[in-house]
Amino acid sequence: MSYCSESADRYSEGYLAIPTDLLSTKYIIPMYTPRLERYVNYNGLFVIAAFKPDTIVNIYMKGNKAALPYTNVVLHQYETYQVSKAQDLSGTLIISTEPIAVVTGHVANQVTAGGLNPFIEMVLPSDQWDRVYVIPHIASRPSKIVRIYSNKPTNVTIHYLDKIKSSSIPERDYLDFDHGTISYFSSKNDVMVMVFPKGLADNSGDSFMMTVPGINQYLSAYEFAVPSGFTNYISITVLSNAVDGFILDGNPMHHENASHIFGETNHYSTFTMPIHSGVHQISHKDNVRFGLWVYGNGPKDGYGYPAGMAFRTNTN
Repeated sequence: MSYCSESADRYSEGYLAIPTDLLSTKYIIPMYTPRLERYVNYNGLFVIAAFKPDTIVNIYMKGNKAALPYTNVVLHQYETYQVSKAQDLSGTLIISTEPIAVVTGHVANQVTAGGLNPFIEMVLPSDQWDRVYVIPHIASRPSKIVRIYSNKPTNVTIHYLDKIKSSSIPERDYLDFDHGTISYFSSKNDVMVMVFPKGLADNSGDSFMMTVPGINQYLSAYEFAVPSGFTNYISITVLSNAVDGFILDGNPMHHENASHIFGETNHYSTFTMPIHSGVHQISHKDNVRFGLWVYGNGPKDGYGYPAGMAFRTNTN
């Protein structure tokens, strides 16, 4: 699995790169509302990259200010096309005749506090979405926004902050909720999920954008990279009866203060641990599947990405 990281002085982000054989032809754009809509440098944007020659791409814009609701372009092999606007482009639909790669985010954005920071994620195609999610605890970030994106109209049931809430999400729309230490939700139709940890008021960690894979996309082992120059952490989500038994770099892993939640038929747990820079391997002694995320804080900086996921290989 590959990771891409943009790192500059107090201006970093990263994302999980999708292999070319798992690219697809239908995407919904995830994004967060631009903090400073009046400045072009902080626009919401997405970039499309063609993998094959003569790829026809149809873009159906979403947003109150979308002057051009529909765009059609033809891309040569390895050619890119960027759309940048001073608005939230969440829900924009992209359909192509050949597999494409899509990256989305902001040159700079902010959630509530802290400094401005890039938001970057490689977008999961709609055939790689899921219906059941556990949102992990994120160390040192007491407040987070979780955004659920739909392709079709759907109903979701969310367990969070000692509440259970049922909501409807219209086609190509999204639903936000505040996330504490652990949340669980299920959806009638496949959805895509992003978490946006809020920036810290003392500038010890900026906001970032991070993909949350569903529970059916967990792996039983991961090899992952952790960058230098940050206070780094990992977060794990797993069935509660398997919260012990993890092996990190060949050694038993010890953790404290796991959070738990009951999600309809199963109990799930999440916990975090600090981790140093470098390449690491993690698995479970009972070969159970679990979710894993890597993220970190720095002075006026922050980054985060999933450590990997199980992709569907037959989506026809």
